[in-house]
Amino acid sequence: MTDATQATLLKYQADKQLQAALMQTLTGQQKVQYLTVIGTPDVMAKADEKVQLLRESGEYTEQELAQKQKDIFYYLITEKVVYLRDKYDIAKQKDNIHRLKQTAPSSLKESESREKLKASGKIDKGEVKWQH
Repeated sequence: MTDATQATLLKYQADKQLQAALMQTLTGQQKVQYLTVIGTPDVMAKADEKVQLLRESGEYTEQELAQKQKDIFYYLITEKVVYLRDKYDIAKQKDNIHRLKQTAPSSLKESESREKLKASGKIDKGEVKWQH
């Protein structure tokens, strides 16, 4: 094909059909297992990043951080499974993710808050810089 947009649309449709066929073939448990396996490397890296932000605060022991890592990973892998499973049904994906976000662990919410503060320059060496 010479038209890149048409080629991309064709690939998208082919991927969508493949995903639908695969999801129809697998049982519910097999779907979750398959999507968990393919999503794990990505989620592990993301969970590590989230825990590092908590580590920088100096407020937690390594044991506490290990538990927070598990909690964050479990939540993020559940979210990833939803994203992958509903990849081609955006309305369903958004609805499911919206409901899932209500169950996010507090450690993840704290990490995301610290990430925003860090990005805006309000955290230095793990400490929040309060403005006067």
